[in-house]
Amino acid sequence: MTNAPSVAGDCYYVYRPMFDLIGKSEGADKGRGYNETWDYGPHTGGDVNLVGMTLD
Repeated sequence: MTNAPSVAGDCYYVYRPMFDLIGKSEGADKGRGYNETWDYGPHTGGDVNLVGMTLD
């Protein structure tokens, strides 16, 4: 028997259910990762490239 993960290439497969729960409760579960805005965009006028933003 080996210690290989049950999902090939996903070293965090054990934590995936918790990540999914956090993503759903935070409103960031649609697959855009850090580019997901609160409530999926209606408060920002649509999609925003959050990752590309910088501080002056």
